[in-house]
Amino acid sequence: MKRSTRTLLFSSVFIALIMLISFPGLFDWSNRIEPWVVGVPFVMFWHLFLALCIALLMAVWYFTDSINGDLDIEIEEATERELAYSKKGSDT
Repeated sequence: MKRSTRTLLFSSVFIALIMLISFPGLFDWSNRIEPWVVGVPFVMFWHLFLALCIALLMAVWYFTDSINGDLDIEIEEATERELAYSKKGSDT
């Protein structure tokens, strides 16, 4: 799958999950105390469940991009001056 297609797919799922949390029509549906799920009111379970789904989506997106080599992360070695500055700051 091309990177742009993958990004579009993950972005649409992310936006859909955010809409499930915050869109007034859908939030009114979940904004109730009964039934209790896992010992918490339904609305709290709903928000925790969707937050977990979003976290899992982000993790899958990250690992998918990392496996395909599409991450735009470059790690540079610290210079002597940067190392000296960070050492000086930790001594105080």
